[in-house]
Amino acid sequence: MGGVSTFPASINGTNALDLDEDVGESTTHVCGEDIWWDVNGSVRILQPTNGAALSNLGMVQFNNVQLSDLRNENYASSGIDGSDGNPAPGTVVAIRTSEGNYAKIDITSRSYDLEFTLVVYQ
Repeated sequence: MGGVSTFPASINGTNALDLDEDVGESTTHVCGEDIWWDVNGSVRILQPTNGAALSNLGMVQFNNVQLSDLRNENYASSGIDGSDGNPAPGTVVAIRTSEGNYAKIDITSRSYDLEFTLVVYQ
């Protein structure tokens, strides 16, 4: 893993984000993306796609989560419920990308769009 990128990002409702390539630009769900903000009415789910996996770390100190923590996390291919105000701002999610890189997001706002601070380790 050579570099670390940190910046604000967002996923528009029903769109996806490729954390290995087009970081920061949400696109319609096609191929290559790692996470998909699936919005269907009031039902919202943050879905891993294309072999990526997620782990909801909850309300932890974002800056304290290190690459070594991400490498040792238990990841799942199931989505994280985004309905009823979840995941709340301040929730941290660990991501293992489809290319085997690691990332973490700190959710700052969630509605039809999902906004977050993103750190990608490549």
